[in-house]
Amino acid sequence: MWRLSEHGEMALLSSIDQSLILLGVFLLPLNLLSFIYGSVRRTDGRQARYFRPAIISALLISLSTILALSELDSSPSKQSISELNEMKAQVTKLELLLEEKNMLLNSRILEIEQSKKLIEEMDGKIEFLQKTLNDVQVSYGGTSVFDEKIKVQQLWDESRRNNFNIHVSESKTWEAEKKVEEVASKVEQMQNIINEQWIQIQQLEQSLQMTKVMTSRVNNKVQSGGYKKKKSNGCLMSKLRRSMAKHSHSKPVGLPDSFFLGGSISRSSLLKASNQFKGIISAARKKHHELQCTVKQAMKMNDYTAPLAHSELVFFVASTILIFPLMMAWVLCSSFVD
Repeated sequence: MWRLSEHGEMALLSSIDQSLILLGVFLLPLNLLSFIYGSVRRTDGRQARYFRPAIISALLISLSTILALSELDSSPSKQSISELNEMKAQVTKLELLLEEKNMLLNSRILEIEQSKKLIEEMDGKIEFLQKTLNDVQVSYGGTSVFDEKIKVQQLWDESRRNNFNIHVSESKTWEAEKKVEEVASKVEQMQNIINEQWIQIQQLEQSLQMTKVMTSRVNNKVQSGGYKKKKSNGCLMSKLRRSMAKHSHSKPVGLPDSFFLGGSISRSSLLKASNQFKGIISAARKKHHELQCTVKQAMKMNDYTAPLAHSELVFFVASTILIFPLMMAWVLCSSFVD
């Protein structure tokens, strides 16, 4: 602010000097003109006519010089005004910066005061802890700080060991939980399989009961019709017995006759029988396999039996289809023989 006032005073003095110079420049031609005009009035009127244009030209020259000087003096005044405005703007900026710095300084002062308070509080706590430490040392018979550090280190080591053991036990429990989950999943799978097998067993029991009922019905029908056909069959049975008696008295005995009638069995007949048995077994296996394929396809075509079309049930159904006619034939033959 002091620099700004000094600069304003200098600008004011320069403007006063310029105005005085202009006033002197303006008054000097007037004095000259008044002197020339007085000298001319003393002369004749004819001579005054010759001096009038010179006086007018001198006045015009003086006015032009005054105007030129005023124009020349106006530019520095404008520059000084612009400089003054710039200085004012800079002063406002500096005032704003000063206010900001003052605010920062006040905040720093508050922080310093708070830190001093905290330091005082910490000093009080340190003194209190020092007193308690001294009391503890006195109570424990004056043990050294080094011994306390050793004890603390030992406690840290024990805590680390405990943490490691806890971590190991947690990992083991996690693995055990995984194994338990796997076993539980396997148990659930086995339970589902057992439920399916139980359902299949129930279905098989139902089918077995149905076959038993059907066989009982067939036996009842056969027994009811056996008395009617007994007379007609008597002739056949007598003929069969007679033929068997004839074969018993004959010398060449075949494989069935030797088996049933106690004759001698040759090695060639045994080979033939084994070959026939193998052929029958292979044909039965082939037919059984084909029957399994057809049964499986038939079960898959139906929406209700498609979920049950697995190998065990298909094998059982195919076996029952093959064995059931044989059982029926055996039952019929046994009923006729009886």
